[in-house]
Amino acid sequence: MSTKKDKLKATILNGDSISSQLCELIRVNANDRADAELILKLREQHAGNFLKKGAETLVQQVNYLESYQKRFLAGEEIYYKIFDKKKGSVEGVFRLTQLNSPENLNWESLVVSKVCTPMVPIDVMMAVYDICFRIFDATKCGPWEVKVAHKNMMEIHDFCKMYKIEKQTEESYWISVTKSDYQTQIPRFKKLGLGLVLDNLD
Repeated sequence: MSTKKDKLKATILNGDSISSQLCELIRVNANDRADAELILKLREQHAGNFLKKGAETLVQQVNYLESYQKRFLAGEEIYYKIFDKKKGSVEGVFRLTQLNSPENLNWESLVVSKVCTPMVPIDVMMAVYDICFRIFDATKCGPWEVKVAHKNMMEIHDFCKMYKIEKQTEESYWISVTKSDYQTQIPRFKKLGLGLVLDNLD
């Protein structure tokens, strides 16, 4: 008999939409030119601002989504749009990755608009950790790269008090979150009403 956790995992792997407290996470349609334009526009808002170099033209973004679709169909990753419930519009994107490595999921490429609801990035972060640790039972999320110069993002991680630095260079940190650190800190974020609604999941 399928449990609630099994059904949620299937929902995620099927690419169905899921809700956090502040957002609706909606899978990017790799065949929709409008989604390619949206991603390009969001990334252009932060050009030269700590993002890895990506597609610079619409054609390149469309080609990237074609390659992403193969990874989605292989069960490796999902590219999400972030629908900001308060704004009533899509105000960001991110990728949930390493889904075929259930003990060690990851996430990358978070970009939000400059007008998104201020707590949306933290809400999305908590939703990702909920997926990793409560639905997929991963032991670790990460590591992912954060530029040393990206002080705002590191301030968010400092506020959350969950991360560890696995590796550091002059330009970048590679950080991760363990299930035990998530379990220690997540109650205060649930009190703030952040992350997925997962009562009575276990």
